[in-house]
Amino acid sequence: MNPEMPDKPVASNMFDNPIIRLQFISYEHGFTPESKRELGETFTLLGYNSIPLGYNSIPGKAAKHLNNVLRHQIKHGVEEPLRAVRSIAREYVSYLITSYKSIEYYQEMSLKLASMDGGRRMTSVEATRPYWPIAAKLIDLDNLLEREQFPENDEIHIYNGIDYFSSEDDLVLEKINQTMHHTRISKARRLANLAIDRQIRRNSFWTDVCQQSMDHYGARPIVKEGLSALRSMQYSAKMPDGFDDLGKPAE
Repeated sequence: MNPEMPDKPVASNMFDNPIIRLQFISYEHGFTPESKRELGETFTLLGYNSIPLGYNSIPGKAAKHLNNVLRHQIKHGVEEPLRAVRSIAREYVSYLITSYKSIEYYQEMSLKLASMDGGRRMTSVEATRPYWPIAAKLIDLDNLLEREQFPENDEIHIYNGIDYFSSEDDLVLEKINQTMHHTRISKARRLANLAIDRQIRRNSFWTDVCQQSMDHYGARPIVKEGLSALRSMQYSAKMPDGFDDLGKPAE
């Protein structure tokens, strides 16, 4: 069963278990970070790593966080202290662009599966094969919301850095096949529809973070370039009512 989530965090030690952090973000903020690294950055930016909890939840919190990173680098005598800031800024941009691309892909997946018999298994319909890797990824993420601990280091799982799209490892391919054999088309489509909403909210979060990061001189060139590249992309994904074309809630 899912651990019970309080309305508001009352003590930092409730988050000592990282799986609780993931579940809390999913329940309270409506999206699921897709890696341990993204989870850590998201958690920090939301201010739950501090006492009082949420102290960072003010305008410009991303720039403040980046400046703290810079100060830490300088304090420890790092030769190029801005390198860490720029690296983190690139991560922010990558999360934003990945979430934006995912919206269209999940919409395509949902549309294609809608024309198929939902009662059949994914492995029984050859036309579903292009969606097996993404379905395996979505099942991994969905299962995390039911677990009490992260997967063990040797488990084949997205949170252990497994890339279902490009891996040629026989064990990874076997897991995909087995997972799809036990997954009905209706479930895969349901997860795709759920993922669309989560990606929109994930996109909204990282849009805000990137815009805030523009206030830090070390991150500004990286983020500016990333946002420019994003705006030049041609996507057909349509946002639901209440969201603008970047997935940010409309004012």
